[in-house]
Amino acid sequence: DVGAVPVTGNIGVRYVHTDQVASGTLTTGNVATPASFPKTFNNWLPSFNLRAELTHDLVARLAASRVLTRPNVTDSAPRITVSTDAPTASGGNPQLVPFLATQFDGSLEWYFNRAGSLTGAVFYKAMDDYITQQNVNIDIPGRGTVLLSTQVNGGDAKVYGVEAAYNQVFTFLPAPFDGLGVQASYTHTSVKASYTAGARPIRDELIGLSKNSANITGFYEKGPISTRLSYVWRDRYLSGTGSTTQAPVYTAPFGSLDGNISVKASDRVTVSLEAINLSGAHLYTYNDKDVRFGEINYWGRTVLFGVRAEF
Repeated sequence: DVGAVPVTGNIGVRYVHTDQVASGTLTTGNVATPASFPKTFNNWLPSFNLRAELTHDLVARLAASRVLTRPNVTDSAPRITVSTDAPTASGGNPQLVPFLATQFDGSLEWYFNRAGSLTGAVFYKAMDDYITQQNVNIDIPGRGTVLLSTQVNGGDAKVYGVEAAYNQVFTFLPAPFDGLGVQASYTHTSVKASYTAGARPIRDELIGLSKNSANITGFYEKGPISTRLSYVWRDRYLSGTGSTTQAPVYTAPFGSLDGNISVKASDRVTVSLEAINLSGAHLYTYNDKDVRFGEINYWGRTVLFGVRAEF
């Protein structure tokens, strides 16, 4: 207890040892020689979590940790692919090292009744040696100088934001409507980053990270019936950094409406029906600006029928 407030939590540390060997063939003229690039990483990753029960229905949480992300295997592979119609090439970098991040999370959770909660949270993540793309000129025998696109360590980025969530079952409604409920959440994310894609500067953007995202789900759970209808939406995001000669690629805002219903036909048999992308949404991509059209992706609507039985 801290005064009249019960506090629980844990603290710990992980030690991570990694041995990595990237192997390939080094070709000089017509002579091929096996090449190996061994690397060893040792990292200490501390963490702690605290939970404070401020009142019987108000809970605060605080967490901090040091985390590690290893490079993709394909990015570390000693390989190169040379274009046949332009002086360009792409390849891996066996000198890549994992990038580390320090992250903090804090939340406040209000359980306003036995079947409902309202929560708010803030988060912060600082990434070191973030892996980014870079273009360098190299000489290839018989081909001359080409512009090689590869991955390197060296970018720094900070991600921070807020999120809110609401969950409730409407138990106050008269039967059979007391099985109705709703779940909703919203996240706002900001980025501070500065790195390059070749010679092209990238500012305050990370691949796959939307500024805003939200979802809402209506559900009914009572007796043998379980059903849900969900809408998930996210803002535009960077899906490809591009390079010195290629513009970055963005995915436009996208939302999907999905639903499912299941019925217990007996104690041992459940019949279900699920539908994905009920609204028939299309996903659009564009280059640099939304007037520079990229692709339209349409997966149609998917309907799944299933039976689960216990023996």
